[in-house]
Amino acid sequence: MGFDRGAGKPDHLRYGTRNYLAVISTVNCSASTSKYITERVRELGLLKDYPNVDGVMAIVHRQGCAMQFDGPDHKQLDRTLAGFARHPNVAAYILVGLGCEIVQASHLIDNEHLALIQLNGQAKAPLALSIQECGGIGKTVEAGVKAVAEMLPRVNDVKRVQLRRSTSSSAPTAAAPTATAASPPTRPSASPAICWFNRAARACWARRRRFTARSTS
Repeated sequence: MGFDRGAGKPDHLRYGTRNYLAVISTVNCSASTSKYITERVRELGLLKDYPNVDGVMAIVHRQGCAMQFDGPDHKQLDRTLAGFARHPNVAAYILVGLGCEIVQASHLIDNEHLALIQLNGQAKAPLALSIQECGGIGKTVEAGVKAVAEMLPRVNDVKRVQLRRSTSSSAPTAAAPTATAASPPTRPSASPAICWFNRAARACWARRRRFTARSTS
């Protein structure tokens, strides 16, 4: 049993096991606001009337600013956030930003083609909230809660169904296991995000050592 997000999608984006509504932060500066929105939804008890909705969750991170516009880090973050938005366990989502960050919601929508979300065959443009345009955190939380409340009935309409195994000829098939000689485990290569973090950490410590040396000389 699961949730069918509609024909025309590959299996890994079509079939989900949960039915969430996500509040996706485009930058670290709006992370707390995204959390406040989900917390306020729970405090108000908005989910009690929607049994088919598993929850409202905040997707937050510590990036989104002080990076090269349209550079490798920017594009990688866009791809990551788009992956959450397209996840088959996410029926719908809203985007929350500060307003002056590098990773703008408009750039994310345009470059990752997030122009439409599907709710029971109904196409709707994703809502993007800006804290600066809304007039502060409090007003952004109010706007976010209102948007979530309006989406909940449509998300609830997506019901759990019996999922059928794909019969597409292009679907990969598992090969029969064969006995092979044991080989020593190989160390997995670090992801680009981890490599970037390690470089940034080393540069930070180097600057700190130089500052300490100057201060004590």
